[in-house]
Amino acid sequence: MNDSLSELAPILQAFGARTGITPAAARLGAHDALVAKLLAQVRCSGSDRVMAEISSNSALFDELTDELTIPETYFFRDAAQFDLIRTRMLPDIQSRCGFEHPIHCWSAASSTGEELYSVAILLFEAGLADRAFLVGTDISPAALAWARAGKYRNWSLRGEGAAAAEPYLRNEGEWKVINDTIRRRLTFMRLNLAQDCYPAPSMGISDMDLILCRNVLIYFDGQTIGQVALRLFNSLAPGGWLLTAAADPILAEYAPFDVIVTTAGLVYRRPACLPPSVRATQLEVPNEVEIHVPRLEPATIEVPVRDRLCEARKAFTSNDYATAAALTRNNLEDPEACLLHIRSIANLGDPSAEPLAEQAIERHPFSPELYYLLAHIRLLRSDDRQAILLLRKALYLDPSLIMAHFVLGSLLQRSGDWPGAGRCFGNAIRLAEALPPEATVPMSDDQTAGEFAAAARKSLQTMTAKLK
Repeated sequence: MNDSLSELAPILQAFGARTGITPAAARLGAHDALVAKLLAQVRCSGSDRVMAEISSNSALFDELTDELTIPETYFFRDAAQFDLIRTRMLPDIQSRCGFEHPIHCWSAASSTGEELYSVAILLFEAGLADRAFLVGTDISPAALAWARAGKYRNWSLRGEGAAAAEPYLRNEGEWKVINDTIRRRLTFMRLNLAQDCYPAPSMGISDMDLILCRNVLIYFDGQTIGQVALRLFNSLAPGGWLLTAAADPILAEYAPFDVIVTTAGLVYRRPACLPPSVRATQLEVPNEVEIHVPRLEPATIEVPVRDRLCEARKAFTSNDYATAAALTRNNLEDPEACLLHIRSIANLGDPSAEPLAEQAIERHPFSPELYYLLAHIRLLRSDDRQAILLLRKALYLDPSLIMAHFVLGSLLQRSGDWPGAGRCFGNAIRLAEALPPEATVPMSDDQTAGEFAAAARKSLQTMTAKLK
């Protein structure tokens, strides 16, 4: 199989150039029939001919797309985000635009349609469906056919919020079919997010009040992510909202979104008014962006409180976590004291550390150290996915947090994302080497920059050796 896959390398590159997705060999290896068919065509017609077919609108490209994209969705997937749409986004749109404003919503990777139907149900229940324009787009012809039919099996109702869809489905044998009152309000069409074909007013894809682009950006390469982020920004109306998924990359470095921390994760918003010097139609994807995020400053601390915090630092450094926790217990409004308290009780094995960390993030949403700490707590119960998300949030708030780069690199290596792990290890090494060798690396339990850089370099070398 490896020889076959190497023979297909130019074909996969052509597919990647058109879609922004480069199928990994391991993933393609699960499609033996497709691989065999491609090889037969390559050997019969030559790789140049097959590449030309993939680069144009051909049945071969459609077949590759249907095989290599994953229609993984269900009704009301990530119920917390739909609660956010209901309780915050819709009221905001109505407040700014008026109750009669027709709400424009775009499911930018709609797959088999459950996501957009969920939005339609939400709008119907809010009495807004008659004034809504709902469009779903996807690159897969097969997925779009399913979406237009609106016929599903019980697997599409497996999520915690999926019960909300039941009243709008009728039984037809083994199928659950969307009621016509909901289905007729939606439009599905084909669109390749990797191509420069949107905003598209002629298709109704412009000035959107809400865009959902969830669980698709993770499949794109870095350049495509930046291009898609910018086009999504330009497709929003002023004040419009963008929802991505927890596993998707952070988009703030690619376009001037407002980034809002919510209980459902990070959400993005196009500012209601851009500065005169910034025009969305002229924006270009930057190569490098220095991110400046406002940080909440601690409230003024009275002298006795400062003394307790100083004593708590000393106790923590001496591994006297019980004393450190006691000294900071009544000063959780201060970010540093709050962080020190939770680190102390976590080191003591107190199970209340996790809920306290979650509450602390709500209180201090711009503290990267709290996100990093909660990531560590999640790792203790083997929740790598949530840990990766939290580490990425920490690095969005503070790209110089060395330990977050290193731990994220270790998790990405464990998940098989070797390029991502290499970037994280490289960032950690560069940041550590920029410090004096004897300086302490923040959040590292007193490891010096020199010691850390050597350890991180060894991890990178070990990973590189495994790939050879």
